[in-house]
Amino acid sequence: MGYEYPRGPVLGTDLRRHIPRSAVDKNYRQLWPGMHLRRDVRPTFAVRTRAVAVQYPDAVLVGWSAALLWHHPWIPRGAVPHVASAMARRSLPGRRHTRLVPAEKRIREVDGMRVADPVATAAELCRTASFVEASIALDGLERVQPGTREELAECVEEFPRARFIRRVIAGVDAASPTREVSWLRAQLVQAGIDGFRPGEQIRLSPPGGSQIVWSPLLLHRALRAVIVEGPAPRVPGWRVISVPPGYVRCEAAAIVARVDEVLSSASRHPRRATGAGGAMVGKDPHLAPALGGRATTLEASFWLG
Repeated sequence: MGYEYPRGPVLGTDLRRHIPRSAVDKNYRQLWPGMHLRRDVRPTFAVRTRAVAVQYPDAVLVGWSAALLWHHPWIPRGAVPHVASAMARRSLPGRRHTRLVPAEKRIREVDGMRVADPVATAAELCRTASFVEASIALDGLERVQPGTREELAECVEEFPRARFIRRVIAGVDAASPTREVSWLRAQLVQAGIDGFRPGEQIRLSPPGGSQIVWSPLLLHRALRAVIVEGPAPRVPGWRVISVPPGYVRCEAAAIVARVDEVLSSASRHPRRATGAGGAMVGKDPHLAPALGGRATTLEASFWLG
């Protein structure tokens, strides 16, 4: 494609000022009325976010559009460009508009676009997203913009319309290695099962072998419980809860019920393994395979270091 055709996104009125209409129709696609993109350019979320900023230069990018520009690692599929303007029109196919404009002190300029700062971005997502989505958003923002949680906690009164913002702040954990782990922990917190944390490791010492570092999805040290993906070994002294591979595609209620079942079924805390030679002692009879036949209980002569 010739260099004379700008990649876009570009306003149709600007294109037709310099390029014949026939050339525009041949070389450009329409993202939405009035906004064009060259046909060889993929209309990614980043491209569409810039498009909405080009079309509404005085508006402020908020929500997932702002999160993108703050380098959020887990932008969800299906996110649409989101802008705030006092003169906002109704949301239209392909973009989202709101009248709730951040305070001027909360607006930054990034690559020539007006963008809500990380704190206002987090608050907007707590206002418009579900509890789980907002929890994922804040986990990711804290990873890439350290200090967002603390600043948001100090000025939470600035955002009275942000639903469950205090609950989300209380549960932020930047150690979540993936969006899936953040999703799992948020589902548990929403169900009232708190205290599980990602990013921790357990050292296993098999008899006569070298030490193994085990990294479960989530760990709860007070309850001595771990959540793992796939087959779950029995580990003396700990409750090991298995979730199936690809657990985010399963019913969240079923996973929460399984975790709750294991945590509440034991009438005593599981005993620590004792003795030498790696003998399996102190087994917890309540640790059955998770989710029926979808996981296998493996006998292993390990104890926790």
